[in-house]
Amino acid sequence: MVFRFSNPEQVPASHYNPNPMGRHADIRVNGGDVQREMFVPTFHENNFWERTVVLDLTEGANTIAISAQELPNWDGETFASDTWPLGFNLRAVEAPIVDRISVSPVRADAPVDPEPQPRTFVDVPAGTQFEREITWLAENEISTGWDRGDGTFEFRPVTPIARDAMAAFLFRLAGDDDYTAPTVSPFSDVDTNNQFYDEIAWLYDEGISTGWDNGDGTVSFRPLEPIGRDAMAAFLYRMADSPAFTAPSTSPFTDVTPSTQFYDEITWLVAEGIATGWLGNDGTAIYRPVNPINRDAMAAFLYRYVEAGFAAVG
Repeated sequence: MVFRFSNPEQVPASHYNPNPMGRHADIRVNGGDVQREMFVPTFHENNFWERTVVLDLTEGANTIAISAQELPNWDGETFASDTWPLGFNLRAVEAPIVDRISVSPVRADAPVDPEPQPRTFVDVPAGTQFEREITWLAENEISTGWDRGDGTFEFRPVTPIARDAMAAFLFRLAGDDDYTAPTVSPFSDVDTNNQFYDEIAWLYDEGISTGWDNGDGTVSFRPLEPIGRDAMAAFLYRMADSPAFTAPSTSPFTDVTPSTQFYDEITWLVAEGIATGWLGNDGTAIYRPVNPINRDAMAAFLYRYVEAGFAAVG
């Protein structure tokens, strides 16, 4: 509430200087408790200033009462006017002159929790190849990186990605929160207490990974081995529910032929714009199918996979 007021009160001069005096106002809202506020001198009754006072009002009409009286001495019982001449006040006996009152609401909204900030990586500075795609992974909580123990994290972009971590990335991308892993592992080398057991078992149940036949009726997953670029193509193709696709009779890559394992899956990646390979100076391209895929390139693959409409995040 804004009070437009004047306070011309001055004690009669007893020496060379004027003696302006502040006035107080006892403010009551709807007959409630007194809220005492001080109003400074304005030196003339027509010199109006403004004073903002915070008051609690109720919805609808409110009654504001303003009053004042001489305040007692420090003993709380006697008054200066008892001993000083009439008209020579040491404390004001009147409230300020109030010309106008205006009201504006002050909202005390509940505190808003700050938006969580996406995780950043100390080893992915601005301008890094695939920076956007790596940042996107972190924003969508597909990759958490490694905690360095000092409040910072690293992504290790040029480190080959292991098959177990790849399982985790694909599981988080799919967002299958209702999945319940079996009590018996489908792979001989993945125990049920493995860090990424649920994610690896999900890959098997979804038909995305078949593993390696051990020749004794069991299969292995080889969780700590890096995943090859050809196997990555197979994983993504199967995760997209193996869409109908006719592979080209001529390979887009000089190091991938129609007889190459996962040829259909690799050329499907190219057709969907998910993989581009490496373009040589002679205008030909290579895919390097058996090379391990690095973590930064994997980020690019997943980003393009989503952009192509095969998964949704966020």
